[in-house]
Amino acid sequence: MPVFLVADPAEVCGRFADALGPQLPEGPERCWRGARSAVGGGPGAPLAGAREALRQAAYHVLGRRAGHVGEYGLGPLLGEVARAAPGLRIHLVGHGTGARLVAHALRGLPAGARPVASVTLLQGTFPHYAFAARLPHAPERSGALRDLQHRIRGPLVVCHSRHDTALGTLYPPAARLADGSGPAGADDPRRGAIGHDGVRAVPGTVARSLAAVLRAGGCRGRGA
Repeated sequence: MPVFLVADPAEVCGRFADALGPQLPEGPERCWRGARSAVGGGPGAPLAGAREALRQAAYHVLGRRAGHVGEYGLGPLLGEVARAAPGLRIHLVGHGTGARLVAHALRGLPAGARPVASVTLLQGTFPHYAFAARLPHAPERSGALRDLQHRIRGPLVVCHSRHDTALGTLYPPAARLADGSGPAGADDPRRGAIGHDGVRAVPGTVARSLAAVLRAGGCRGRGA
């Protein structure tokens, strides 16, 4: 369960209202402290923050389930496919929470199995440090998918965009509030989403713009 569901409701709603920022309606509702009461009349920042808290709680549960389905469902299934058809080349593509699912499938592959030829993650809703061997802000820790890109025979391609405002604005504070580690702004580098600013802290990663990839007719390397 996300920690923010058992935290102080007013503070949690305020944090999410602050994160929404310009997305709130014009007028006094834009100000958290000066907004009208959600009970006393009309939509306001507290109500918008409360709705966002519930939405993020649903995303949190969905993300955890996607990780479990990938690791304990898809990963072992791919191992069985590899045994039945050793020469088959499997390409995995996932968007949003589906990107988390296919990435976590790499954790569930049987030892020695390498049936996956490539993985493409489109706007993934999980941490940008997921594949890191060491976290820059906590060197004693690693990402949840540490070094699993090496279980892919070909490239791991990560499509990300700074224009993805949902991942750029709401993901960092939601992630911090979910594990109880306190508030965080959208610019907190510890809690960025891989679908917003790409793979982080993985040596050898190559970044390419969409225009460059289209000109070249493809992409190479571990990330994009």
